[in-house]
Amino acid sequence: MNRPYSLPEDEFHKLQRAQDAITLMSILFGEVQRSTTYTPKMIASFLESVGEEISLVIQSVVYESRPQRFESLEKSHVR
Repeated sequence: MNRPYSLPEDEFHKLQRAQDAITLMSILFGEVQRSTTYTPKMIASFLESVGEEISLVIQSVVYESRPQRFESLEKSHVR
């Protein structure tokens, strides 16, 4: 399986779930005939949960890339 951004498998699946959830909500919003179907609280709750998933993925990427950055800095100072 091709995982973008060199994500660990768990983080890749979290990112995929967030993308799928956003796509689903976009489709549902497009299908809604009445503007009262979704309440602001429902939308806020959905966006909060998607935001949490994306935040976890970003934190993981930052954490994973830190050792690589420090290693490259150390190598450049050794020269």
